[in-house]
Amino acid sequence: MFRHLRGSFEKKSKQLSQGDSLYYRIHKITSLFLNEKKIPEATLADIQIEYNEKTRILTIQVPYKVVANEISLQLNDLYGELKKDNITLKRVMVV
Repeated sequence: MFRHLRGSFEKKSKQLSQGDSLYYRIHKITSLFLNEKKIPEATLADIQIEYNEKTRILTIQVPYKVVANEISLQLNDLYGELKKDNITLKRVMVV
């Protein structure tokens, strides 16, 4: 009985650690991408990056419409950066 529980806990902790590392990798790559593309620093503090592991959707929330348009024009470059790190996403949304 206890072996079964221990295995379940180990499996769940492994899944959580892999999910966290994927989230941090995506967040790091996206942040570096935004810094590289010369997004104004005042807006970088306001940008929120969220990743949903179940649906594989990356959401970038930007408070300014002009900055959101600049980011959306360069999404192909962001996809390329993510593919270099073997990360595939279903969708990237800039809101």
